[in-house]
Amino acid sequence: MVTTAQRTRRLTGLALAAACLALTPAAARAAELHGPLTALGDSFSAGEGAPPYDPASKGCDLSDDAWGIVLADFRQWDHRHVACSGAVIADVLQDDLARGRRSQISHLVDDPPGVVTLTVGGNDAGFKDVLIRCGIVTACQSSYRIGGVDQLDQDIGDVEARLPAVYQAIHAAAPQAALVVTGYPRLFPARPTRPVGTSALGITPDEMVYLNQKTQRLNAAIQRVATTMGAIYTDVGETFDGHEVTTRDHWINVPTGLDDNESWQTVFRNPTTAFHPTAAGYRQLARAVKRTLDAGTGSGTGGAPSARVVDQLARRFQPVLLLDTHERWRPLDVERMLEEGWHRACRPGHDTGCPHVLDAPWLSRLKLVSGEQSRFLQIDGRRDLDRARFTSADRSCGETECAPQRIYVHVSQDPDDIYLDYWWYFRFNDADAGTWDHQSDWEGVTVAVDRKDLTTFDWVAFAQHTGVQRYLRATLTCDGVELRGNCGTESSRHGRHVNVFVADGTHATYPTSCNRRGGNPDLLIPTCLQQSSMRPERDHDGRLRWGGNGRPGSVDTVGRWAWWPGVWDPGRHVQSPGAQSRFRNPRWVQDVSCSRASCAAGSTGGFEGACAQWFGVNVTAAACDGDVIDTGDDGLTRLRLERGLRGLTSALGDPTDELAGSSTPGVAQLLGASLRSGEVLGVAGTAGTDAELYLRTGEGPSAYDARFTGLGLEQGGRATVTVGPAGAGGTPVLVLRRPDGTRGGPRAVVAVGT
Repeated sequence: MVTTAQRTRRLTGLALAAACLALTPAAARAAELHGPLTALGDSFSAGEGAPPYDPASKGCDLSDDAWGIVLADFRQWDHRHVACSGAVIADVLQDDLARGRRSQISHLVDDPPGVVTLTVGGNDAGFKDVLIRCGIVTACQSSYRIGGVDQLDQDIGDVEARLPAVYQAIHAAAPQAALVVTGYPRLFPARPTRPVGTSALGITPDEMVYLNQKTQRLNAAIQRVATTMGAIYTDVGETFDGHEVTTRDHWINVPTGLDDNESWQTVFRNPTTAFHPTAAGYRQLARAVKRTLDAGTGSGTGGAPSARVVDQLARRFQPVLLLDTHERWRPLDVERMLEEGWHRACRPGHDTGCPHVLDAPWLSRLKLVSGEQSRFLQIDGRRDLDRARFTSADRSCGETECAPQRIYVHVSQDPDDIYLDYWWYFRFNDADAGTWDHQSDWEGVTVAVDRKDLTTFDWVAFAQHTGVQRYLRATLTCDGVELRGNCGTESSRHGRHVNVFVADGTHATYPTSCNRRGGNPDLLIPTCLQQSSMRPERDHDGRLRWGGNGRPGSVDTVGRWAWWPGVWDPGRHVQSPGAQSRFRNPRWVQDVSCSRASCAAGSTGGFEGACAQWFGVNVTAAACDGDVIDTGDDGLTRLRLERGLRGLTSALGDPTDELAGSSTPGVAQLLGASLRSGEVLGVAGTAGTDAELYLRTGEGPSAYDARFTGLGLEQGGRATVTVGPAGAGGTPVLVLRRPDGTRGGPRAVVAVGT
C-alpha cells in the first residue's frame, strides 16, 4: 500500500524539477557568492607548473598562483587550498591511507566554505598517459581506436558517469556553498604547424588536433554534468588561444630536451611543470572564471536550464508515442512501480532471500559493497521469464498493463545544443525468438534543440536495442500523423512533437511504422528490420496511441534512481539510464552495435561510429563530416545528397522531396527506397578528409550496404556514385567519381544481414 507520506514525497511536476538536483541553479548562485573559498581538484587546481610550491603540501605542489587562489584574491576572500597534483575523482571523495591524505571533501566539513572551486577528470581520462604515448608512438590516435571505437571517448564517458557523485558529495559536505567548475584549456594551437619535440619523436600537428578534440570532448562532458547539477561552469577551452604550446608567448610550460623515450616519461614525474599552465596562464584562467561570476550567468554558455525552462522544453518537445496494436505493456511511473512492494534487490549469488524494494528513495540509498557492480532487481519478485506473469499489481487489468504511467526527461546542454533525453520504462522485454527476453526495459529518444532556436528541434536519436540511430528533423514525422515533411524543412522550421513508433514487445524505437502482419504499402523498406543487425524486427504499426501523449503530468524529470549503479534484471542486461551512453553523452554517444564490415573496416579519423549512426532504417544514404560533428563548427558549406537516373543532365539537383536530402552542419541524409542499378547518387558541398558516405542498394537477398571514404570534397564540389549491374557473386558495381575527375571504389560492400 502507498501511504500518504509516500504520495507527498513525490514531485508535483516539472515545475519543481530543480528539486531533483542537489545544487541551487547556477545563475542564482553566481549572484550570491561570498567567501571563504576552498579549492579542490587535480594539478590544474593545485597550480602545478607555477612554483614555488607549499612545502607542507606533501607532494601535492600547491601554488599560490593556482586559479582558485587567484580568484579568491580577486574577490578578497579567505581561502583554503586542498587540491593535489595527480588527483583523480577518488581522491576528492576518499581518504588515501597509503599516502596519509584525507579526502578533499572532508576539509569542507572542518571549515565550511561559501565557494568551492573544482577542476578534476583529466587524470581519470588518462590524459597524462595519452601525452606520453603521443610523444613516443607514431600516429598515436590510431592506437586508441579498437574495433572502430575510440577508447578515449569511452574513458571520457566513464568520467561523465562518475562526476554527478562528486558534485552531490560536495553539496552534502557543504550544502551552503556554491560549486564553481572549469574544464581544461586547449594545450595546442587550433591549426598547429610544427611538432613538439622532433618529427620522429614528439607530438605531431595531426596528433595535436586529435588531443585538442579530446580536450574539447572532456570539457563538454564536464559542462553537461556541471550545468545539469546546478554548478557554475566556465568554459576555459579557448582561454589560451594564441598562447598555446609552440607559440612564442605561451602560457603553457613547454617541455624541452625530449630526444628519447626516457625523456618523455621523465617530464611527467613529480615535480613537473610540462604541459601545465604558467603563473600567467593560471591568472588568465582565474580572470575567465571571474568574468563568469561578474556576469552572474553561472555558466560560460548561459547557465543550467532553470526549472521553468526544463518544464517548458520538456513539454514543448514531448514525443508522441505510437505503440503497436498488439502491445501489452505500457511506459510505467517508475516511482509508483517501485512502491508496488513485490520487487526485490538481490546480490550476485544471493538471489534468494533478497530484500523487498520499498520505494525509489530506498533503491537510491541502497549501497553496493566494495567491488560489487551487479546488484540486480527481480521484477515482481520473480526469477523466471514467463511473460504472461509480468502484469500490473491490479490483477483486474488482465494481461494488459494498467499501472500508473509516465515518461521521464533528463536535460543537458553543450555550447551548441540542448539535449532532451526522454526515457520510458517497461516491465518486460518480449522478443520474437525468446532469446533476448528479459525483465525490465529502458527505452527512449533524445531530442536535440539548437540553443539559438528553441522553436523546433534539429535531430532525434532513436534507441534501438544495443544501438542508437539519428534522424534529421526534415526526414521525420510529427504530431501523431505519419506524413513526410510535417516536421518542417530548413526553409520552413516547425515541428515539435516527433512521432516515435515503438516495436511490439521489444520496445525499440523507430521513426516510421512497420506492419508485417497486415502489410504497409507506404513502407519504404518492405520488412521490419533491426538497424543494429538488420535482422527482422517486431511490428510497430503505430495504431495504438499512448494515453499519456500531451497529457499534463505525463512527463517528469528523472529521479535519483536514474543513477542507481545496479542493474534492473536478473540477466544483467538492463542498466540504469544514468549508466547508459545516450544519457551520459547525447552528442557523442558511442554504443552503436554494428558488426558489419561496413562499420568496422578501417578508420577515417575515428568518426566511423558517429557517421554510422545517421545510416538507419529507411535511410538510402548518409554523408558525414566527422570534423564538423566533433567540433560543432557550422561555418563549412552544408553537405547535400541527391539521386537521379544516370545519363540525365537534370538527374541531380531536383528539389522534389524524394530526390533532395535533408542536411544539418556536417551531416546529410536521404530517405527513400534503396538505390537501383542505373541510378546515380550525388554528395555536394565542402567536407574534410574524414568525410564518409554510406549508401544502400537493392532489396531483399540482393540488398547491400556500402561505405566510401576519400570523397575529395576538401575544396568543395560534387562527388557522385554510380550504381551498376551486379558483378560476380551478386555484389553491385559502385563507382565513385570525385570533383577532380578521379575515380575510386567503396571501402567496404557487405550484404545486408551479414
